[in-house]
Amino acid sequence: MKEKILQKIVDLNSVRSSEDRALIEFFLDVSIEQINNYLNRGYTAEQLLEKHSSAVILLVNNKYQNNKNGADKGIKSKTQGQRSITYGDNVNEITGEIKALLPPPLIGLL
Repeated sequence: MKEKILQKIVDLNSVRSSEDRALIEFFLDVSIEQINNYLNRGYTAEQLLEKHSSAVILLVNNKYQNNKNGADKGIKSKTQGQRSITYGDNVNEITGEIKALLPPPLIGLL
């Protein structure tokens, strides 16, 4: 399942280099862990990919695109002379768009 998801992300981004593929594979592992921690449901990587592949793909794609475009985490705006660039908050985090694809996280009691 993981290889199928990885290939889908590679195809979506028209990745040709092995370096970019390795970066996407790293982002896939990080995204699986990040979503699993957010949900707090104890899914294995395979279970998470089976149940929430769209959210994982979207998060990996966001991470890859932000890395490719050079968006720095935490930068809201940057100005150089006449140029001004504004990035969104938490560019590598689970956005509302991704949360809409996921069930509510479980809240643990102490």
